[in-house]
Amino acid sequence: AKKYVVDSPQMELSLAPYPTTVLGVGGISPPWAIRSEYWAQVFAKLHVFRLCAEHAAFLDADAFLMDKRADSIFDRCTTTLCATRDNWWTEDGGAMINVGVMVARPDQRVFEPALEALQHRSHEAHLPEQVFFSEFFNVSTRPATSMPKSSHGWLSPDFNSCVDRGSDAAIIHMCSDDKETL
Repeated sequence: AKKYVVDSPQMELSLAPYPTTVLGVGGISPPWAIRSEYWAQVFAKLHVFRLCAEHAAFLDADAFLMDKRADSIFDRCTTTLCATRDNWWTEDGGAMINVGVMVARPDQRVFEPALEALQHRSHEAHLPEQVFFSEFFNVSTRPATSMPKSSHGWLSPDFNSCVDRGSDAAIIHMCSDDKETL
């Protein structure tokens, strides 16, 4: 069975037709207060690097597997983290990854430095976990605590259809800045 980390009962239901293992994880809090309660636990995604698996996928509660092609997401990821390009940009104008659907190769040597880097980040950003993951994995910047540039890979939009919800994507992700109203 493939391993997915999910954050809601609705997501677990969308996985029901597929052979999967659903794992619950605890929260991770940054040193600043996140403005919206809706986004309060977004850094729990870092737990994906602590799992005992060759690969693990993290899917937000608003991401849904549309067919069995979704399992091929594991074959497409050959780096530490794979995700699709987001429609937003980081504070310095660089590309930002969308970690609402991501595949990771779990590794405690990634988790510990990421947790440390998060604790040293001094302010919240719009889409805080996406900006953090983008900076940490060198998508646009190279902070002192970042991983090597090769540790991030881009996934095809087939696995996170933020741009075109009408597509025949294997995974549909309801990307929106207004998720609290969805």
